[in-house]
Amino acid sequence: MHEKKLDVSMFGGFRIKLGDCEIDDSGNRTRKIWILLAYLFYYHNRTVLQNELTDILWEEGEENYNSTSALRTNFYRARTMLNALGEDAGHDIIIRKNGGYTINPEYTVRLDAEEFGNLIQKASKSEDKGKKLDYLLKALDLYKGDFMSRQSSEPWIRSLSLGFQELYINAVLEAEAFLEEEGRYDEAAEICRKAVKAEPYNEEICCGLMRCLINLQEKSEAVEVYDRISRILLNDFGLFPSEELKKLYFEAMRSVSSEAVPMDEIYHDLNSNDEEIGALICDYNFFKVLYNSAVRLIDRSGASIHVCLLTISPKEDKNVSRKSMDLAVDNLKELIRSSLRRGDAASRCGVSQFIFMLYYANYENSCMVSERIIKAFCRKFPHSPVKIDYEVRALPAGEKKE
Repeated sequence: MHEKKLDVSMFGGFRIKLGDCEIDDSGNRTRKIWILLAYLFYYHNRTVLQNELTDILWEEGEENYNSTSALRTNFYRARTMLNALGEDAGHDIIIRKNGGYTINPEYTVRLDAEEFGNLIQKASKSEDKGKKLDYLLKALDLYKGDFMSRQSSEPWIRSLSLGFQELYINAVLEAEAFLEEEGRYDEAAEICRKAVKAEPYNEEICCGLMRCLINLQEKSEAVEVYDRISRILLNDFGLFPSEELKKLYFEAMRSVSSEAVPMDEIYHDLNSNDEEIGALICDYNFFKVLYNSAVRLIDRSGASIHVCLLTISPKEDKNVSRKSMDLAVDNLKELIRSSLRRGDAASRCGVSQFIFMLYYANYENSCMVSERIIKAFCRKFPHSPVKIDYEVRALPAGEKKE
């Protein structure tokens, strides 16, 4: 006779364990069966009525909606699946009660999502910083990924998942702050590394991770964190990092050495990394530095310098997929690199935009360069579903200070 203790995990996937036997939703079993089981286990402390189950399994108007026989068929399959946990376990675990279905109260159910919520609640109520941190760390250890990640498109699952994500992010930030305050940078960094994988767009978590890495003298990893979030923010949303992230990036870029470096070593380092042909392709922050330097150059020499903006957009009769747009962006980037001079600089400045700076070029020549790049793109990629437009502006002369 098997022990009546069920260990149920819903973070990062769905797993049910009874003794030494276990089943999970990683295979190709029927999706609705897992949704049915998930609902029953999540609400294991109450009876779930038939119409409630019908609503979460089928949309109104869908075939089998409000069908008693279809629901019975799904219960038969669910119980058959549970039989892998032990002989006749399916009928023993799921029982009929008060006109509905429930998990047999003779079984003790340990549910990770339930424990997570209880620990977060205890942490919020505790006034003892040590106990609060302990509750938070235990809760974070339970969070293995999004709630029911393989069934995340279900409305009731998506709603719960968003709630758990918010609780998780807040717990990460609070625990990281406590650990950082105590100088436990290794632990704080590890929490943030895990969180960044689950929440890659969260700048607050990245800031926490970068602070810890800087304190641990792991500055190269801190720079990698900045480079990664900068890239995905620009690629996916056309956004640039926050000022706090930029500040941490520049702090991480400083040399950890306090000793003076010989001129020969510096000179060799400055001349050893630029072997690429064509224009310099840089990130937008560095492009701004070059831009401001060019404005100062105009003050001294009166040189003519222009910036050109190229914008990619769908052709009027085309629907452009994300993959096609990304390909067009990559192709245009390489054309800009190869078409411009080595002394010119270019940067991606939006999801589908590039800006480049032309030294000692007047307005007409800058327009000709932009048009030449666009024509080269159309010639090389005639079937591309996008078009490219351009704008040209002269750099303003800076204010001369006495």
